Amino acid sequence: MKAPVKRGQNVQGRWSYPDAEWLQHHYVELGKTVKGLVNETGADRATVERWLAAAGVGRAPSGEGLDPPRRHGKGPGTKWTAPGREWLAHQHHVLGKSVNALADEVGASRDTALVWLQDARVEVRPAYEGSSKSRETQLDCFRRSDVPFECSWCGVGEGWMPGVKGRLQMHHRDHDPTNGKLTNLTWMCYVCNLLEAWLRTALEYGKIDLKCEGHTMVISFK
Repeated sequence: MKAPVKRGQNVQGRWSYPDAEWLQHHYVELGKTVKGLVNETGADRATVERWLAAAGVGRAPSGEGLDPPRRHGKGPGTKWTAPGREWLAHQHHVLGKSVNALADEVGASRDTALVWLQDARVEVRPAYEGSSKSRETQLDCFRRSDVPFECSWCGVGEGWMPGVKGRLQMHHRDHDPTNGKLTNLTWMCYVCNLLEAWLRTALEYGKIDLKCEGHTMVISFK
């Protein structure tokens, strides 16, 4: 099982994602809550929720902290008891339900569901996530995410060199420009983005062999 590892000691340090087996063991088999995983790893809630969503690990909402919303009465004057934060995070991040889908499931309005998420401080997923939208829309939402604004390969920040080439570029991990899920997006500098494209093409056409060990790459030309 691969546990999460933080790279860097500052607040903006990057995390390597744990594998699904580790999350399944701790979250499902041991029954730990998101808060429990936060306390164990030192990551924040939004990061843990992204790990669970990316790995597709979930469990049926039950028990303390996973209370669903309760409706009191019918009609326009309906009042609600807000759901627990764990229930909201499970529905929205782990199961991947949109705000509209969450509202439809319980019979509440979208505005009510959005208030629940905001009051509980559950990170609201971008409305476009998973759909085919323009690169500009993806870039705007990605810039407003909490992903560290640095190259995911070498770690340099914006403006590491003068001019346009010093800007960080949004990169799609699966090379599908229509896949705008946050787990599929990362920042890369100009040089690393070119290097990644060159390596991918060279591997595809059988020009090189590539071995990776940690942060070290060994390239053998055929």
